Amino acid sequence: MTRIVATYQDYVALPDDGRRWEIHEGELVPAPPVGTRHQTVAAELLHQLARHVEDRRLGEVFPGPLDVILSDTTVLQPDIVFLATERSHLVSERAIEGAPTLVVEILTPASTVIDRVTKPILYARHGVPFVWLVDPEGESLEAFALAGGRYRLAVRASGAVPASLPPFDGLVLEPRRMWRIRWVYPIRGIDRQTEGAAESSPGWGDMHRSSVVLTYDDYVALPADGRRYELHGGALSVTPAPGVTHERVKRRLFARLLHHVEARRLGEVFDAPVDVLLSDTTVLQPDILFVATDRAALVAERGVVGPPTLVIEVVSPSSRTVDHIVKRQLYARHGVPYYWTVDPAARSIEALVLGPEGYEVAVRATGVDPVSPPPFSDLALVPDALWPAP
Repeated sequence: MTRIVATYQDYVALPDDGRRWEIHEGELVPAPPVGTRHQTVAAELLHQLARHVEDRRLGEVFPGPLDVILSDTTVLQPDIVFLATERSHLVSERAIEGAPTLVVEILTPASTVIDRVTKPILYARHGVPFVWLVDPEGESLEAFALAGGRYRLAVRASGAVPASLPPFDGLVLEPRRMWRIRWVYPIRGIDRQTEGAAESSPGWGDMHRSSVVLTYDDYVALPADGRRYELHGGALSVTPAPGVTHERVKRRLFARLLHHVEARRLGEVFDAPVDVLLSDTTVLQPDILFVATDRAALVAERGVVGPPTLVIEVVSPSSRTVDHIVKRQLYARHGVPYYWTVDPAARSIEALVLGPEGYEVAVRATGVDPVSPPPFSDLALVPDALWPAP
């Protein structure tokens, strides 16, 4: 039987429907979805790596999902990627085109075999110097270095003992810090008000709608094929994969918010993809979300069950209508107090506050003057610090 070999041309010809696909030596493989524990560990590790790399100007750190094109028939999406300055030429708007310095995979029950066996083989064949495997269930972190075409275990770390992992000199990680949050909150139901029918709003553009109203039960029954699905008032939607500019802006804003929130113990910050379950027919995945301490009970392993304190969407050309019209209406309808849209093309931040008549603009900021958009009174965020150099 002839095997059909998928190439990068086949990969980019796939419908722009938000699927997270990889190509493993010509085989299309869907990436499984992840939960909030995976994202919490990713957020903590990303924060520490990005701060270390940026402070020392070592290169760039990217969060997933982001394509790493290793060959015409191998395209992977690690959870975190580091490129040292000497490999900066590999970064393009669409992807990283070549072997990064370091890739990090955060294991889940659904991805353990692929992350421990398949992907290290592929990374080694294509010359990725360092691979880290982070296991939240086993509460361990393993760093591997490529030698003689194979990965050799360099460091295995767990517990409270600080560890320094290659390729970084001076980066000391305490593994226990990454597992410090365990989700013990039960999922107490999907919505706090029962919706009898799908929500309908003007300005939904070309979004497909049918007479079939999907619910959260339908949503969780979808195949684990790596798509970034959302439910918009009973209509199934898929989010297009973001580009490099989107991810750079999101990474910088996320790191700034995470540092601010953790330093003041204000609550928790998550980045996509994490489900926000607003009702039985509305499940969204904002780019960044903040849950203040007074809403901590909303956080469950499966997602945030109820309206977060703040949601942030980083606007892409393909998401502009959805972010500015559709999601704005849904977040307002379900009582999300604060909504920011961050527009890299316009180099602007707009912060909205929910009022009796819907969202009202509280802050619209550009340039180099620090701003503290609500709900943060002393954030001192400089908009121009978020944008890539022109």
